[in-house]
Amino acid sequence: MFPLVLVCSGVVGVWAILYPEAVLGWAKTAHSSLDVNDSSIWWIPRLIGAFFLFFAFLLVLASHG
Repeated sequence: MFPLVLVCSGVVGVWAILYPEAVLGWAKTAHSSLDVNDSSIWWIPRLIGAFFLFFAFLLVLASHG
């Protein structure tokens, strides 16, 4: 179970950082007024992606130390 959490957190983090408009498109289903092409709000999914990558990094450190 632990490796699956690690891989999923890493994949979601990289996806959010590389494709913020895709994450916003996914969130648009709940908030229809969201403009996915507005690059001024892309920092939000990128920040979330960075948190996921940081979480995966902490899991790697915790498992080896």
